[in-house]
Amino acid sequence: MKITFLNSTDTGGGAANACKRQAEALYRNGADITFLSQKHKGETKPYSRYYIKNKFDKGLYFIRHLLNERLLKKYPAIQHNNFSAGYYGAAVENHPDIKNADIVHIHWMNDSFLTPETIRKIAKQGKKIVWTLHDMWSFTGGCHYAGRCKKYMQHCGECPVLQSKKEEDISFKQLTKKQEAWEGIAMNIITPSHWLGGCSKESNLFSEYNHHVIRYALDTEVFHQLDKTSLRAKFNIDPNKKIILFGAVNATKDVRKGFKYLVEALKILHAKNLPFAKDIELAIFGSSGDDSLQLPFKTHFLGNLKTDAAIVEAYNLADVFATPSLEDNLPNTVFESMACGVPVVGFRIGGIPEMIDHHINGYTADPLSSESLADGLAWIMEDADRYKKLSASGRDKIVREYDYKLIASQHIELYKRIMKG
Repeated sequence: MKITFLNSTDTGGGAANACKRQAEALYRNGADITFLSQKHKGETKPYSRYYIKNKFDKGLYFIRHLLNERLLKKYPAIQHNNFSAGYYGAAVENHPDIKNADIVHIHWMNDSFLTPETIRKIAKQGKKIVWTLHDMWSFTGGCHYAGRCKKYMQHCGECPVLQSKKEEDISFKQLTKKQEAWEGIAMNIITPSHWLGGCSKESNLFSEYNHHVIRYALDTEVFHQLDKTSLRAKFNIDPNKKIILFGAVNATKDVRKGFKYLVEALKILHAKNLPFAKDIELAIFGSSGDDSLQLPFKTHFLGNLKTDAAIVEAYNLADVFATPSLEDNLPNTVFESMACGVPVVGFRIGGIPEMIDHHINGYTADPLSSESLADGLAWIMEDADRYKKLSASGRDKIVREYDYKLIASQHIELYKRIMKG
């Protein structure tokens, strides 16, 4: 049974990192797997393949990218990081690793990599299609997260992400293209969270497909606890300080990551003048800093972390990780942090409450409530004995539910069932 993973890049960003780890988990467990990505950013593995190999390929990618971006110029108010036009893509269906595969497992297909028509062409070759969803794009008219909009349950148009008032806008046309391309095509849908699975099953596009919930894989031997005292000495951070960590790609600028709510929560903590407030400091990765942020506590900007080792160190510097995302599937940062023994506070939205068990291994705050977020941060930091229990419980859950071998075995079992028909 030959399996080919498809993802736009081999690392960088939540979907790419999750895909990379799942490929590694399968490889370690003896699966015959290749991982075909459009771009080469990360470490080359024995199973790594790259669609862009030379300057000519790069030129074609640049043209595809420009054509897709050109389609969006009609919508100047667009939230660019939350909408992708999937009209132009690469001819991946002709790649040898597609031709030789029994199962083609799609992950994140954007950045001008795959189109709906490409997936149809692959399926028409007799390949079994499995698709792990990392956001909502696959069943919407182009947005990655729909927010309060439920038009994908019927048909998109007048898209709020585009701030469009036209019924037959690009979101309408793109959903129509998906419907036409996938009519009569069998696919098995994997979602990392029950929340995303629920959204997918209620969509007009994917409601009839088989759905499976399989968590992301994590190497819990890599993501583990380190000695905080020696690590803080390395970074010149007082071991007695209480460090709140926040991090994401474009951490302070991506509106969906909710940084403004964290800032408000920090100001609330500062105003309450709690006994431990004088010891609070903030650490941020995924941002190089901005003087305009006006944060109430001393802040350490850790920059963009490129390796797992650097990320593990960042988590282990912290006492608590804050994830004030407004909408999210199963953010890697949450279970990475918990694996390092660092409790997490996050809003009770998306897949986050599937990871954080309230008052057991972390704290789920009321959605979009900075006051509740501040309460959660204080609750975790104020009691040392409670903190030890939260830390141990969090790591135990990730080892139990996200371990490489477990996630690999769940995928392999699904593949076997699919191959049997």
